[in-house]
Amino acid sequence: MTRTLGQFRKVGLSFVDILEFYGWQRAGILSSNWSLYKKAARAINDVILLVMPATDRRDIMMHAYLTHDLILDAYMTKGDYVFFIIDMVPNDDVIGSAQTWWGTDNRNEEARQAFESVFRISLAALTETQVNQFRGDKYSPFLHDAVTLYALSLNKTLYQGAYYRNGTLILENAKHIYFKGISGDVLINDNGDRLLDY
Repeated sequence: MTRTLGQFRKVGLSFVDILEFYGWQRAGILSSNWSLYKKAARAINDVILLVMPATDRRDIMMHAYLTHDLILDAYMTKGDYVFFIIDMVPNDDVIGSAQTWWGTDNRNEEARQAFESVFRISLAALTETQVNQFRGDKYSPFLHDAVTLYALSLNKTLYQGAYYRNGTLILENAKHIYFKGISGDVLINDNGDRLLDY
């Protein structure tokens, strides 16, 4: 099997590397619940990973922006907390990092300030031209890259004089292929997994 979207496990390992690099000892992973978030933030007092839909993420960051923590005597988005968000697949309406804090409530300036304390880890952003080419679905660029990978691997197999129905060899030939795809740089490792471009 070959994966062009990559492994979610690799994101976790990357996050652990970031924690180690900055010497952060405690981190919390939170979902869409403000009251639990506030209690956990006090206990963590370091790093908060927000794993939730974009609209919930924005709501929580707006609450954090407006919340004065009496225990720490600080606003939660002014440096005492570090927030991370991880986007494995680009949202249909997100082309670049600016759109992560956009909303429809006329509070985008406050949201922009709230998101200044956020590290966003995502696949390399698609350009507007690329997004418009593949507007059908957010997975369309990955499908395009999967077909391209298959074509490159099949071409390599045929060049070796092998039969086009030799699936085992086609999969083997997909390893170590690199090309510039619509979803970013595509590099397939020894296991047939894509090494993602963040």
